[in-house]
Amino acid sequence: MTRTMLWTVLAMASLLSPVAAQAIDSDFDGPPAPAPPQVIARDSNGGVTVRAVRIPEPVVLDGKLDDPYYTQIPAIDGFIQQEPNEGQPATEKSRRFTVAAPRTRTS
Repeated sequence: MTRTMLWTVLAMASLLSPVAAQAIDSDFDGPPAPAPPQVIARDSNGGVTVRAVRIPEPVVLDGKLDDPYYTQIPAIDGFIQQEPNEGQPATEKSRRFTVAAPRTRTS
């Protein structure tokens, strides 16, 4: 499974219900889900598994990163390139937060 496919599977799994995600899990060959409070697990083959953190309030899409979970939840980082140098560390620092919220709203 390529890294691009792996990230696609992980992204899709984060959108599905827990029951549907368990069905995908039976064919998944990456590392086991990280134990809280960790949000990312990596294996020696380059496989990655991320865990969404449930938050009690909707995410506010206002362009500001001042919601409390940005300081309370560990960020997912350590990304690698697909192009132009596959497998090399990303040239720009990137962080991602994967949360499960009741609903997202805009301000």
